[in-house]
Amino acid sequence: MLAQVITMIRATSLLFVLIIPLFGVITVQSLVAPITPSSTTTFIIRQNSRTSSTQQYISQNDDQQQEEQDDDDSEYSNNKSNDKEENYSDSSSSSSMFSMASLNNRLKEVKEKESKLPLVVLDSMLPRQVLELEVNNALLIELVRDCITREKPYIGMLGLARLQTGETIHLTKGVEVIIVEDKLQSIAPSVKGKNKEGGGGIKMTFKATGRRFEIEKEQGSVETAGGGWTEAKVQFLDSQQEEEDEINNYRSNGADDENGNRNDENDEYNRMAVARAITKSNELTNPNMNMPNNLSLVDRWIELAKEKERTPGQINTLLKELGKIPPTHQPTERAFWIGALINPLPAMGVALEIRPALLTAKKAEQRVEIALNGIHRSIKYMDGSSAGLV
Repeated sequence: MLAQVITMIRATSLLFVLIIPLFGVITVQSLVAPITPSSTTTFIIRQNSRTSSTQQYISQNDDQQQEEQDDDDSEYSNNKSNDKEENYSDSSSSSSMFSMASLNNRLKEVKEKESKLPLVVLDSMLPRQVLELEVNNALLIELVRDCITREKPYIGMLGLARLQTGETIHLTKGVEVIIVEDKLQSIAPSVKGKNKEGGGGIKMTFKATGRRFEIEKEQGSVETAGGGWTEAKVQFLDSQQEEEDEINNYRSNGADDENGNRNDENDEYNRMAVARAITKSNELTNPNMNMPNNLSLVDRWIELAKEKERTPGQINTLLKELGKIPPTHQPTERAFWIGALINPLPAMGVALEIRPALLTAKKAEQRVEIALNGIHRSIKYMDGSSAGLV
């Protein structure tokens, strides 16, 4: 893969705006018939009459001559009609082909616009999360202004991930966020907080929609927009569709042994992966005998987190933003909800950062296991039964 060229502009002391490379993207694996008129037929209508034999003979000769003339006229008429038909058919065909080509081009343009997002790297947000921050970066401020002016207040939010080697990489999977316009607020300029134009910054609020995305891997999918920020073609991801695909395509992963033979044990294991994810996701909300008063893991976490709030009402506000936890038959969405709960914005420092892992996981069961492990460790850390999160 070509070397990645990354330009980062500091937005705050902790947050960055990333200009994504134009030569490709770091993958998670490196972590990570036209209708024509029917033929025209010329009908010749002949009138019969009763005559005497002489008259009939004369009539027959006349009829013969007339038939010859009629045949010539008919042939001329048919040839002329066919010429017209061919010309009309060619014209109609060309017009139809032109119309279809124009329509296809238009549909392609619309599709590309719908799947193209300006990209910003600030945090690994999850669906339903809300990020509030003060920005002094002129490029990000201009991007937000442009999005609102064009009445398309949507941005692709990406985050960072740290490998076991200590290397930090930029994720290629993120969430679509909407700029909350009624919360935009100018900040008075200060000596330390001036943007490049010399003015003050802006308070911004980004709210994650329910749409996750992945940057397309094809060459040229990432480009620099006229305003200087980065735009990319993205593929939006749907949790339900991912789970259905996982069930339908289970035979493609791990079903065969190294010799290419069928392995019924692995086959059945893979086929039941989503079912296991649903079962495991029940552990998040079912009564738990290991928790005081048989509280569920979610209820116990909320109880302990309210004692660790950085600001009064922080957890209640968080729960209002997240809404109800998704039902058990949506294990992926449940896992993302848990990640948004225990890794809130701003961070509370009571749980391991699991959002990058959730975003890059490929299977529903993996996501649920990440969520379960994260909430278990957080509870143990907050109730004092574990000295640390690691």
